Amino acid sequence: MQELVPQIAIDEAEDATRRARFPAGSAIEFADLELDSRVDALDRLREAEPISWVPALGGWLVTSHALARELLSRRDEFTVWAEPNLVRASLGVMMLSTDGDEHARQRRPFEEPFGVRPVPAVSVAIIGTIVIWYAFYKLLRVPLPWGVLQRFAF
Repeated sequence: MQELVPQIAIDEAEDATRRARFPAGSAIEFADLELDSRVDALDRLREAEPISWVPALGGWLVTSHALARELLSRRDEFTVWAEPNLVRASLGVMMLSTDGDEHARQRRPFEEPFGVRPVPAVSVAIIGTIVIWYAFYKLLRVPLPWGVLQRFAF
């Protein structure tokens, strides 16, 4: 069977060093990352090794949101570009598989229609809150937990 994306080979010494340094990541099997079990596996990995070498994936896995944000902000030091890239091999060059100017060029058409605009966002939040309150409190007569706002209840 032909590989869709050829993996980068590391020598046995480097493999042993990475497995010793990242035992939690080395214990992850590909089946652990399938739909039904991936949340528990990723939670265990996030707790033990927020950045880990995962031989089952043949690469590094970052499970910490804060560390992922930091890596993404250091564009001069880290890249999404890798020669063996399954996304690029199957879908072609796109935003998820490019960096820098090319990434910005592909992202630009989506910023205006999908960006957050403060005035409409606040308006929708206020109107949505009133509609939900009216539907539940007035029409369905569901008692709402007013808490500290009890004096404003009507």
